[in-house]
Amino acid sequence: MEDDSKSSDLAPKLRAAIELISALCDERISGDQFHVLESLVCTDAEIRALYVEMMHLHAGLHYFASAMCAIDPRLLQNLAAESFDEPASVGMGETMVMPAMTEAAQLDEPDELPQPAPARVSEHKSDGKKNPLLIKGGIAAILTIGLGLLAYFLPLLGAPSENKYGSPITRPPWYVATLSLTAQPIWSGSGMPQHSGSYVAGESLVLKSGVVQLELRHNGRLVVEGPADVRFINDAELRVNQGRVVATFPGGGLVVQCPTGKVTDLGTQFGVAVSPDGGTEVEVFEGRVSASRTVSSTASGTRPGKDLILTVGQAATISDRAVTPSPEGAVPQRFICNLQNVQVSSLDVADLISGGDGTTHRQHIAVDALSGNVGSLTPVTRRNGDHIYHRAHGFPVVDGAFIPDGAKGPMFVDSAGDKFQFPVTTNASVNYIWTGGTIPWSDDAGVISESGISHVLSGVDYSSKEHSIVCTHCNNAVTLDLDAVRRLYPDRVITRFRCNFGNSFINGWPGSLRINPVACVFLLVDGVSRYEKHSFTNQDGAIPVDVPIRGTDRFITMAATDDGKDIDRDWVLWTDAKFDVAPK
Repeated sequence: MEDDSKSSDLAPKLRAAIELISALCDERISGDQFHVLESLVCTDAEIRALYVEMMHLHAGLHYFASAMCAIDPRLLQNLAAESFDEPASVGMGETMVMPAMTEAAQLDEPDELPQPAPARVSEHKSDGKKNPLLIKGGIAAILTIGLGLLAYFLPLLGAPSENKYGSPITRPPWYVATLSLTAQPIWSGSGMPQHSGSYVAGESLVLKSGVVQLELRHNGRLVVEGPADVRFINDAELRVNQGRVVATFPGGGLVVQCPTGKVTDLGTQFGVAVSPDGGTEVEVFEGRVSASRTVSSTASGTRPGKDLILTVGQAATISDRAVTPSPEGAVPQRFICNLQNVQVSSLDVADLISGGDGTTHRQHIAVDALSGNVGSLTPVTRRNGDHIYHRAHGFPVVDGAFIPDGAKGPMFVDSAGDKFQFPVTTNASVNYIWTGGTIPWSDDAGVISESGISHVLSGVDYSSKEHSIVCTHCNNAVTLDLDAVRRLYPDRVITRFRCNFGNSFINGWPGSLRINPVACVFLLVDGVSRYEKHSFTNQDGAIPVDVPIRGTDRFITMAATDDGKDIDRDWVLWTDAKFDVAPK
């Protein structure tokens, strides 16, 4: 029995902890006492170490006692039939250690007893008194040792002490991410959530295709687009081995590891794309991040390289050699940011052509109908077409562009091979396809101006921030991929395309004649005309167009042509062009 003077030397907190741990081991602890013990173990390192040590001893004693009962079944019968009065307040040594040790001497054949370690016991005759504590089952031992390990390691994983549980048996796993929304996911092997839609630290999310959205423990959100392989390291760190993820993590602190480096969130929304060969791109949509590459060293393994701070609208590639800023910046339509878009009812076409997701108000982007290049280009003057459809590069929504002319028969109008017979044109064009705001222009002398053409139709200035413009000066045409738009909003369907169009040329514009330029527009879906307007002039003002879009429609082409005579002052503007969307 423990000496009273020695016990009195213990700190009050340790004496209290011993009482509570003993009550837990003896299965006489109340719910309130368990909460007190849980708080002490999770917040005090000294008590935590004591708890683990006592749990190890308790488990060893159960193993010892279970082995004795296995050798002599008479113990079970005798112990089940007898009882004794349990002391009101005793230490672990009094209730468990001494009875278990003295009981070992009462076995008739102790030689074959499997013991965890040699024990020295005194020899004496049994008085027939059996201790009922020996019959406390192996299940209780497993539970208590498991709780001991959980209590020791849980605080090290950052578990908050304020979480309360009803009993030691019902304590749930510590989830770091929970599935909230999905869009046609196809899982790979064990990559689907195994715990009622949740992931614990160390588990991986593996998608063959589709998109899933998860809620992170610290009020963050993660959208993962397949094919993807994402491993959750802990509640503030993950590793992307492949795929596209968008993280929204208020307050910052999330770390995303990738094959060539890491991205540290500084309070933002950002996307990380990892290709199958390990190439990594990071793009910032809100706030800022820190990006660094992993430097290999034979002496010290791997270590972080120099950080590059990226702010909103910026992007970079992370290779094993450097973190390199991307000249074109962040392109939101490369990523899916949210699977719940109840607030989205329409998408801005100018923003989509500019690399946005239809809601980000991007503009001032050019599409070259003779090369398919998309970006911040320098305005050009008159050029002749080549009767070729040119695939676009860089922006998923922009499928391609071309200079329309029907002189050689039907032309390809999309990447699927659909064709359309345009009227015969001059096969000439001025400038690129532009989005605005203001539309930059180059005169015949090569002087570039931001006000080279008018942005006003029917008295409305569409260069103001409340409006948008897609300028297709004759002859120019651009084709958009509707499936690329649908990918951005899996919970929406595209229902209509609508806009106003017209020629903004003003008679008597400085340096020009008083003419009424003639142009035509075509709105094609998969190579079939859904709307045409022939021979309109600058005197017709803004002309509305509203075309239904079906779920099976794939490509939409916006084309402007001259009347086969001249392209002078054919300033065709598509203003406030929208895709209306609705819930699925």
